[in-house]
Amino acid sequence: MSQPAHISNAPLTLAANPFVPGMGIAPPHLAGREREQSELLAGLERLRTGQPMVGLILSAPRGVGKTVLLDWLAAAAEPTDVALHNLNANQIPNVAALVEALSPSHRPDAALSLGVRAEVAGASAGFDLARTPAPSEQPPAYELLVASNLEKLAKTAPQLLMVDEAHTLAPEVLRALCNQSQAMARVKLPCWLILAGTPGLMPLLMSEEVRSSFVERAEEMHPGLLSKEASAEALLHPLAQRGWMLPAVEAPALQGVVEDSQGYPYFIQLWGKALWAAAVARGEKVWDDASVEAARGDMELRRASFYDGRYRELTIRVGRLDGRQVRTGAERAAEALLAADADGLAGQALEAALGLDADACEALTAHFERVGFIIRQRGRWQPGIPSLAQYMVEQSRS
Repeated sequence: MSQPAHISNAPLTLAANPFVPGMGIAPPHLAGREREQSELLAGLERLRTGQPMVGLILSAPRGVGKTVLLDWLAAAAEPTDVALHNLNANQIPNVAALVEALSPSHRPDAALSLGVRAEVAGASAGFDLARTPAPSEQPPAYELLVASNLEKLAKTAPQLLMVDEAHTLAPEVLRALCNQSQAMARVKLPCWLILAGTPGLMPLLMSEEVRSSFVERAEEMHPGLLSKEASAEALLHPLAQRGWMLPAVEAPALQGVVEDSQGYPYFIQLWGKALWAAAVARGEKVWDDASVEAARGDMELRRASFYDGRYRELTIRVGRLDGRQVRTGAERAAEALLAADADGLAGQALEAALGLDADACEALTAHFERVGFIIRQRGRWQPGIPSLAQYMVEQSRS
């Protein structure tokens, strides 16, 4: 691997650590996502050439790299003639905020604004659509203005509309986004809507509250855990660029770290951060057995903090189930999932493991999927993060 001069002599200080673990923070080297990157670039090129687009649902558990892929695509779009709207769900809590986010550079026509304000408020023309909270049931006028704005924008340049944390969107906002994305495709205007969220996004899209055909027509992308080869690359490449002495690919000093990360991108970054910090303490850019052991304590401490946060998610009230019952359900689900073969667990088997009535099983399964504790692949349930499932089993036995 090459060592560019501008980073091969990077100082061995804590401040120079290239690994900055955090949900949504780009790793120093994006490994193992070539297929996703190729598909995203192909979509960007179709959009750039003015072709009508179907939407994209980007779904995966936390820490797998959804936001990183969105930011990578945003950077790829910058040199092109594509207009980018890179939004987080918390920026568009209601359809009025969505209208404002998608407003053209100039204000909507005064006559249109006046007509919408009169229809929505039934009152004076002083009603400010962009600043007034949306009512609980959005009148059609809000969606009409979203449609008008998108149409104006798409006639000036292809529109790339990305929404992160989309599983937390209000149903009426999600419905407006999906409906208008479909409307742009029908009239052959270039607008690409990408919704990114945890596995709980799909049930929300399919819910009665959203009621959009978007989910039936959109493409899906589900980035998963990294292979051992990609995990090693994600760690070795940034260090090689910074002049480290690195172990051979088959060396236990490397393979032990790769195995411990389980291909989970967030844990890979935690290991990188810990290895760099251990090297700072030793004063040498060397990865060997001793440096791994020196880094292990820091790594395990940070991972325990991550588990603690996920544990709290799995011990909150869900419907009529209190926190203790939810925790017990998570422990039972984890044990059953870990005992299953590589194909995962059928829905009936998961219900049997939970040992609850049908309504409680449905609510609990939906919660586990929403937070990414379990994921559905090829019609069967798998643990979203295998080591988190193991942690829950250990908690039940402690």
